Amino acid sequence: MANAGGKAVSPVRLVGEYGDDRAGPSDMRQPGPDARRETMRADRLKRMLRGLPVALLAVGALAMGAKFLIQTQTPATERNGAPSTRQHILPGVTLVDAQPAGSGLVVTSIRSSSAAARQDILVGDGIVAIDGTPVHSLDQASRYLIDNPQRTVVVALVRDDQMRWVTLDRSGF
Repeated sequence: MANAGGKAVSPVRLVGEYGDDRAGPSDMRQPGPDARRETMRADRLKRMLRGLPVALLAVGALAMGAKFLIQTQTPATERNGAPSTRQHILPGVTLVDAQPAGSGLVVTSIRSSSAAARQDILVGDGIVAIDGTPVHSLDQASRYLIDNPQRTVVVALVRDDQMRWVTLDRSGF
């Protein structure tokens, strides 16, 4: 505020068309082309950012679906670089490593119409050898069966401390 002869002088105030601080229609200036372009860019950016969460969810869903598809088509022994704890390496039976580790395999399930069921293999039977080769783990049994692709195998089973041998046909496996 300036002082003019001892009186305080207030700064100049613009008065709109209505006689007060409100601007009337003629007081509004139209923005130039640069300002309009900036406003349009800002609006476009807001619209894109509004759709970003949906796009990220869609990409995440696609990635999860792809991972599931790949994992279901990968053999269990290749997942995460670790061997599976349950495998179908002989026709009609599912096996796991016996406890303590290194003591053979244990039958955990049998397909009812399989050759294994017809040979009287039961859940809980232990497998200690295949074709006379001692078997200590699923990995060892898998390697043996891959390296020796003969049509039939003789499996040494242990049930109630009694050993017996069963021949399984692998041709349909």
